[in-house]
Amino acid sequence: MFTVKNEAGSLADAIAILGKHGYNMKVIRSRPSKNENWQYYFYTEVEGNIDTEEGNKMLKDLEKECNMIKVIGTYIEDMKI
Repeated sequence: MFTVKNEAGSLADAIAILGKHGYNMKVIRSRPSKNENWQYYFYTEVEGNIDTEEGNKMLKDLEKECNMIKVIGTYIEDMKI
């Protein structure tokens, strides 16, 4: 979950960071903030393990771009055998 500045290109910049680090965004949902007009929370599901060196780099890059970032949880994808 993250928020970005209310400026042109801010969301695109945050999403680009995911791809730059090799992560695939499967879902994105927006919800309005109750505290500020025109501020939205973005909930994403991202494919890949964030408990790696690359995952830590991605989160640090997102922290620079986003006003707020929070990892709500992780799960193992259901693998069909």
